[in-house]
Amino acid sequence: LFSHLVKDSMESFTFCHRWLLLGFQREFEHSDALRLFEILSCDHLELISQQLDRARYQERLSQKYCTDDSSKSDLQAFNTDFTFELFICAAILLDNRESLLRCQDDVQLIQFTSSLQGTLDLNSTLQKAESHFYNYCKRCAWDHMQE
Repeated sequence: LFSHLVKDSMESFTFCHRWLLLGFQREFEHSDALRLFEILSCDHLELISQQLDRARYQERLSQKYCTDDSSKSDLQAFNTDFTFELFICAAILLDNRESLLRCQDDVQLIQFTSSLQGTLDLNSTLQKAESHFYNYCKRCAWDHMQE
């Protein structure tokens, strides 16, 4: 999907910016949009991600000071910029992949994403976004264990 968007010069993701700026208020029914606002406002999933990052960083730091050799440890922190909102975007994009692949320019892309307004199912989107987020956190934890 990303390759298609880049190939046809549609990689600006303006529609995603709108989703993020408006907190998905137009994409879901009003009551679902309010529920999503509450979910996103609690930052529960991001806090778990940040706790994982902090634990990884502290362990790497302690390993650096516990080793006698002079080799440098990689203390690069886990990217906490990936908030749950981005996983909501990813779930919507992946759910509509086939339709997005049929878009040939920015106008068609904006028209299609605008047609989604008020039609998305929050429960399904949340389930998919949570699954993607969980897999991302699990992969990061697995990467940490492999170090």
